[in-house]
Amino acid sequence: STLARALRAYLGGEWVNQDEVAAAYQQQQQTKRPRRGTPSPKLLFLRALEEAVARGLTTASGGAKEQRGNVDQVGVLEEDTEKQDEEAVQFVFVDKINTLKQHRSEIREALKLGSSRPGMIDAIRIVLVDLVHPEDTNESGFSCIPTCTERITQRSLGHLTFLPQASSVANVITNAVKSLEAVDDEESCEYDAILSLNLTLPPEKLLEETLQGLKAKGFLPKSIATSLESEMGSRVKLEAAVEDAGKYEKELMNNWKTLSWVVKLSWDQILTGNLRLLDALSTALESCRSMDKLPNFSPMSE
Repeated sequence: STLARALRAYLGGEWVNQDEVAAAYQQQQQTKRPRRGTPSPKLLFLRALEEAVARGLTTASGGAKEQRGNVDQVGVLEEDTEKQDEEAVQFVFVDKINTLKQHRSEIREALKLGSSRPGMIDAIRIVLVDLVHPEDTNESGFSCIPTCTERITQRSLGHLTFLPQASSVANVITNAVKSLEAVDDEESCEYDAILSLNLTLPPEKLLEETLQGLKAKGFLPKSIATSLESEMGSRVKLEAAVEDAGKYEKELMNNWKTLSWVVKLSWDQILTGNLRLLDALSTALESCRSMDKLPNFSPMSE
């Protein structure tokens, strides 16, 4: 999710996330009369993908027509064609776990449907970004579990529908790994490119590697591809994109507030006389006061 949002910040375009789509729909329905047959979150997500592609192609095609209309000399045509190509590249970033073949197949179908509507230019390229632990193979993905567990836990309340505090994160990741259906040779032909990237890389480096992969495949506008060659300029932009991606998580954290604290006491030590009750309470309360370093945790006041 962080990578998808960082790519959007760097390249422009649309970021489509299933939880976001479902939450927006539910919020919209709260102001309307309830209807029968509410579409599932998955169906809403696939529709959103289809519409995002259609919007992107409409923008690209409209920009191209506008440029062509202003051309009256061959020299200008060449210059304007370059500008037109820059504006005609539109990105849609699909944010979903994608561990099952069904997930990937449904997404590809939705993207193709969006590009095959009447009047649309059927000119999309589908790239799969495969985040892989360097010690894993196609048959096994268990090396990623500690890394993913740590990142999800650190993100804490910066999730829309998942609460790490109320779940066993390691079990969730392990179950996803066990059900993994890797991309085989036949399915890989359905993509214009597959980028296999090291998921242990820090966010800025992972974003840079993704952009370099897109550049190598010829899927980036010329101006962006050129800017990546400038180490100083691209570094500033990479940092800004990752920072922008992180704002979303901070906004989600602000939706929560601390209502109560749980204070744990070592009753076995207290009852055996090894620890005074007042000392145990004092230590526990002090830990609550010092927890302001945790994301969105309101420390206990005096």
